[in-house]
Amino acid sequence: MPLMAMLIILAALLYTVSIWSDKLSKTGLKLWMVVIFGTAFTCDLIGTALMGQTAGIIKLNIHSLTGYLALLIMSLHFIWAIMATLKQGKWKMKFHQCSIFAWLFWLIPFGTGLLLNMR
Repeated sequence: MPLMAMLIILAALLYTVSIWSDKLSKTGLKLWMVVIFGTAFTCDLIGTALMGQTAGIIKLNIHSLTGYLALLIMSLHFIWAIMATLKQGKWKMKFHQCSIFAWLFWLIPFGTGLLLNMR
């Protein structure tokens, strides 16, 4: 299995653990969840960069468009997680409310990537 694929799968696993740990936690977002989130984001970023290098050119399709948008959302979501951990209050409450939607959107390019590469 190519390194880029392993990194994206690892990102999916870590992002899922981070978001669902927060969602199911009775105590809310914790630092360890943010660290796992950051690791997921890093894996996704490196995996995406490796895919871009391998492809040579950027093809505009549903996978690439949602993928880049998902990376943007994930980066903003990660910054939000840091702020929620540091500042608490509204930052934390809103993070908790919106996390599942960001995670669900991230699954679109993950799923289309699986479908495109299963041939």
